Amino acid sequence: MRKNRLDVDILRSFKRKNGVKFIGYDDAVEDFYSDRIRTGTRESTIEYYRRELNIFRRFKVKECDQIIGISEISLELLDSFIEYLRVERGNSIGGINAKVRAIRALMFYCEESGFIKENPAKKWKQIKTKEPEINTFTSRQINELLKQPDLTTFTGLRDYILIKFLLGNATGQ
Repeated sequence: MRKNRLDVDILRSFKRKNGVKFIGYDDAVEDFYSDRIRTGTRESTIEYYRRELNIFRRFKVKECDQIIGISEISLELLDSFIEYLRVERGNSIGGINAKVRAIRALMFYCEESGFIKENPAKKWKQIKTKEPEINTFTSRQINELLKQPDLTTFTGLRDYILIKFLLGNATGQ
């Protein structure tokens, strides 16, 4: 009785019209891990890849209702993953960028290995973070600060010199 399922070995030997080998996501990820171990990547980095790529795998299963081949990953799926991380999981920008780096590394490996013809992650950039603005003292605030130490005492004179030194104005000019 036929079960209407293809054997994994048959799928691996199958070639698409565009010449790309069909390989499942899990097989591609295992090949990626093996390659990283072979090239001497640290164990902590491989664990990072495992953690981040497993989150992407769970998202793919939830989103696509099945495990899809590595060549079927699109830029739209990657963008929806970022949206999922932001909205549903509430990840920070740093956390999202960590996942982006891991997925990009996997996709570049798959492109080099011939599992995908065109890498959708090439144009997929990390989210830019807004640099915090560093406020400086105004001239008025500096003058007020310099008026605070009592110059008739040792500690006051010490504080005054230290403030001038920290402001880069220790010479009195």
